[in-house]
Amino acid sequence: MRYLILISVFFISLCAAISAFSETAETAETAETAAFAAQAPTQPDEQEVRKLAETKAVIQTTLGDIKLKFFPDVAPVHVKNFVTLAKSGFYDGTAFH
Repeated sequence: MRYLILISVFFISLCAAISAFSETAETAETAETAAFAAQAPTQPDEQEVRKLAETKAVIQTTLGDIKLKFFPDVAPVHVKNFVTLAKSGFYDGTAFH
């Protein structure tokens, strides 16, 4: 009987700990999602789309350069995001697979 009580107390404690950890993880995830949404890129205007259409990128590899052409009329937010990150140095030194 003693063992049954000890095992029951152990499992109840374990369930309480798991529940508390789950709530903390959900709160952290919600805060992270809110921070990301605040930084979400905006839709570029028509003039910016034309400017992005003329923008080119070059990926330098040990086997030669790869030239990229952008299509802001198809995916303007993605192009703007890539160009902004590239200009800030986000991709510098990144391994290319």
